[in-house]
Amino acid sequence: MGWGGNFTIASSNVIYTASGGAFLKGLTFVPQQTAGSSEPTPPPVLIAATGVTLGYPFVITMSPDNSAWRSGITNITVNGSSLSPSAYNVSVSGQITFIPANDPALQTAGVKTIVIGATGYSGDMILQTISLGNLGAVTSLNTGAFNIHFTNQISGLSVSVHATNNIAAPKPWPYVGPSLESPAGTYNFTDPSLATNAQMFYYLSQP
Repeated sequence: MGWGGNFTIASSNVIYTASGGAFLKGLTFVPQQTAGSSEPTPPPVLIAATGVTLGYPFVITMSPDNSAWRSGITNITVNGSSLSPSAYNVSVSGQITFIPANDPALQTAGVKTIVIGATGYSGDMILQTISLGNLGAVTSLNTGAFNIHFTNQISGLSVSVHATNNIAAPKPWPYVGPSLESPAGTYNFTDPSLATNAQMFYYLSQP
């Protein structure tokens, strides 16, 4: 039997008998609804992208690269919705580039359940976090308040700001107000109470 070849297991307590000088590298057991039926091949492991900001392309990597799985991809869903073929690109380097501008399913922040289907393989699922962006510059105003702003490639977002003095406090933190967009793609939030607090922590949510 060659590397990656098939073999038959008889109905006994013996899983497999190897000939002299041969050995098994490993076995994968897959539950079957119908005994003796052919089962899909396990897909490669997917690695999520880190630091993904809403509106910007991101890359999910397969490990190891599997050309047969790559070429067999038939559909991708995001939180149960089919993704437009124009919203992703599969490269020969074992990477899948996602293009949020081409599908609404990728145009909101949060944790996305991405499932990739390929012919002959079982479904491949990964969780990908998409953030609204990092808080940008903090500017002190003449009133004693502070203005915080961040930018995003997508305009017209509804973004809420949450804050607390205790970074270890469980989320959701108290809602302190909405961000205002001006100009397009630049979001601003003014916290009038910041001057009376020794330290504040913030995060953004949508909406």
